[in-house]
Amino acid sequence: MIFTFQDLPSLVSFTFNTWTSELLDAYIIITAYYIYSPPKDPMKWSLEANIIGLASIVGGHTRYNTAYIVTPIVDCYSLWRKVCLS
Repeated sequence: MIFTFQDLPSLVSFTFNTWTSELLDAYIIITAYYIYSPPKDPMKWSLEANIIGLASIVGGHTRYNTAYIVTPIVDCYSLWRKVCLS
């Protein structure tokens, strides 16, 4: 069975870590976090994390550059229904 985020009953949260290399190249890594419980044992919960993106950032670590990178990654995994935007 192939895992997909759509199979999760929980929402998905993200962290974005950015850094600059010694050569002044900027990077971002996007990690998705979610609560998983096996279908046969729904009371057994575990916090899971998956790296879903790693990219170089052109320009600074601004919210616009972050959104430019993160938006297509969220689209690729079809995660918009799993994200709370409030």
